[in-house]
Amino acid sequence: MSWGAWAGICYPIAFAACNILLLRRRLACWEAGFFFGLWWGFLIVFVGNIVSTAISFSLSRFVARRWFRRKLSANPTLRALGPAVERESWKIILLSQLHPLFPTSLLITFMG
Repeated sequence: MSWGAWAGICYPIAFAACNILLLRRRLACWEAGFFFGLWWGFLIVFVGNIVSTAISFSLSRFVARRWFRRKLSANPTLRALGPAVERESWKIILLSQLHPLFPTSLLITFMG
């Protein structure tokens, strides 16, 4: 609380870092609601999630694309997922984001 407005700036960055590093973030969501209130906590977690998704997508698209392609091409199931993602990408991404057991940042990295 002594951080004031800086808490609202630093918390989404810390949340995004946890998401990128594939750390569990459920407790961080609850903490945001506890420290900032329901609506401000929701907004702060939402911003952190958007930042981490953009960074994960960019990293996978521009840095690790060849490495992922080599690793995924060895598995026939994941190889079949490629054309499906290209054809119906928005549906697959939306449904995977709604499922509570899928690791969001890992999926964004693979689908980048």
